[in-house]
Amino acid sequence: MLLLLLWLEWGPQRRQLWLWLPILLPALPLVAGQYTLALWLNLDGSLDGGGLGASAVGNAVDAVYPATRLAAH
Repeated sequence: MLLLLLWLEWGPQRRQLWLWLPILLPALPLVAGQYTLALWLNLDGSLDGGGLGASAVGNAVDAVYPATRLAAH
């Protein structure tokens, strides 16, 4: 285990992206599901005038789908 960690830290730098794929790929459906759920439940805060509007969820929804903020008013 120690050798593996040392190799990952100071080993060859080429093709390093594929080393992270087993970690990143399983997380993508979780992130997409959370984002979709936030959209379905209107957790961007645009309907209630507060809530999560100033949070990362509200800002991310407004940045990607600016029409959702306009349609809610």
